[in-house]
Amino acid sequence: MDLLSTELTNEDKEEHLRDVEACSYKIELWKAHLLKTHNTFVHCFHSVKQDWFTVASIMEHLISHMKSVIPSLKEVSVRSDNAGCYHCGHFWLSLNGISERTGVRISSYNYSERQSGKSYCDSKIAHMRCKMRTYVASGGNIQTANDMRAAICSGKAVTGCQLAVAKIDTSNHQIKSHKWKGVSQISNLKLHEDGSITVWKAYDIGTGKKISNLQIYTCKQKSTGIIIEEDFSGSEKSGNIKTSSKTNQNDNQPADLASSDSLCEGNPEVTNESSYMFKCPVTGCTKMYMKHHSLEIHLLLGRHEFKLERKSTYDEIKIRWIQLCNDVSTDVRTTSEGASSRIQSSPLTTLSKGWALKKDKKAVRFSSDLKSFLAEMYEHGEKQARLPDGTKRFQVNEYLDSSQITSFFSRLTVAGKRTETRTAKLVVDVVDDEDLEAVLAEIENQEIRNITMSD
Repeated sequence: MDLLSTELTNEDKEEHLRDVEACSYKIELWKAHLLKTHNTFVHCFHSVKQDWFTVASIMEHLISHMKSVIPSLKEVSVRSDNAGCYHCGHFWLSLNGISERTGVRISSYNYSERQSGKSYCDSKIAHMRCKMRTYVASGGNIQTANDMRAAICSGKAVTGCQLAVAKIDTSNHQIKSHKWKGVSQISNLKLHEDGSITVWKAYDIGTGKKISNLQIYTCKQKSTGIIIEEDFSGSEKSGNIKTSSKTNQNDNQPADLASSDSLCEGNPEVTNESSYMFKCPVTGCTKMYMKHHSLEIHLLLGRHEFKLERKSTYDEIKIRWIQLCNDVSTDVRTTSEGASSRIQSSPLTTLSKGWALKKDKKAVRFSSDLKSFLAEMYEHGEKQARLPDGTKRFQVNEYLDSSQITSFFSRLTVAGKRTETRTAKLVVDVVDDEDLEAVLAEIENQEIRNITMSD
């Protein structure tokens, strides 16, 4: 019987349609899962120096591994904390070379704020430590990096963690010095394809300063040559980023379909939030879509809509501080006929961007008058510190430190001000005392009468 020419019954059509819908639903769930997953990559070393070359070696191997797993990967943006091995000019100069060797361009490098940005890494480290304690408690030994990797990967391993055992080849360390100045003041970098780098002291404040490769390069860092003893392996499951269930009522409403949805199939009216299967992976973007193709178009256009789900106490403090800094005003006190009134004036000047950044303190040289004064004070102290016979004036147990001397001078200053105040008050009282003047005049008149009567 020719199956192609056989017409399907209504029951067969319904069964096939149900199977197709079920498969389509599972595919959409899997795509949504891929967008919400994350992985943690860990390098284990037997012994290693925590410097910029170690970080560069790890980054080169990690980006190469990601390129092999995701062949379409072309560009990455890196963020780290402000440790010395990351915030280093040598490391920045090696980034363009890593991009060339891996085929993945490092577009930018940013640093997180203090006490912020590493909570996810810290939580994963806590899981791995717990895993190693359990491994040791069950009778295992951890003496090498390979043992550490085996302990973490034992059992069900740590979800979303991939581990590798490596060794740093220090013979490939080539950049010894550079001409980059003011490295400690830089917090954001943007790397260009021509090898130049644009830097900022604070994120998105001003246009930044562009530095060409000829100004800072002394030599280029070639391949780090990291030695991989055991490549990445571990939990095959990826970690799942879950959103908090405690969200505002307004946030639970699905976002409107963007114009990208209209590019593929128009804008159908959907009221059920579960129909929006794909969320934008950009942090903070609230856009949601029914089809994966619509999400891809949205990411291509880059029209993100950002909205905070909730504000932490730290965010509230920063917002209030910004408001206080923008409302800088001066208080002017005016006095009229003994009565003082306080008038708050409007801001005197308009503050420009970057006014609160740390300023360089200029070194001021001593003037000749100041040098001569200090020299005289030094010579006077040298003469007074010794007796005529050359022995020291004070015993060792009478020596004072700078804080004790400063405190003593402060007490003398306060005592001198009090004495001046009392003397001035006494003079004023004597001059302005009308009763005392009347008594003195009466005494003079009485003396005159006595002289006259005696004569």
